[in-house]
Amino acid sequence: MKSADLRSAASDLPSIIADLTYLAISTPTPQVWQALASSCRTAADIALKLLGDIWETGSRTQTVLTT
Repeated sequence: MKSADLRSAASDLPSIIADLTYLAISTPTPQVWQALASSCRTAADIALKLLGDIWETGSRTQTVLTT
C-alpha cells in the first residue's frame, strides 16, 4: 500500500474502532468482537508500517546530513 492510502486508513480507524466498541458493549456478539479485534490489529499494523516509513526517512536524512 502507498503511504497516502495508509494515512487515509489510519484516519478512518479511530471512528470505526469507537463504533465497534460501542456495538461490542451494547450488542456483544462474536462477530462484533471479531470485527473489533481485527480493526485493532489493523490499526497496530498500519501504525508500525507508518512508523517504519518515518524511521527509514529519518535514517536516510541523517545519512545525507552526516556524509
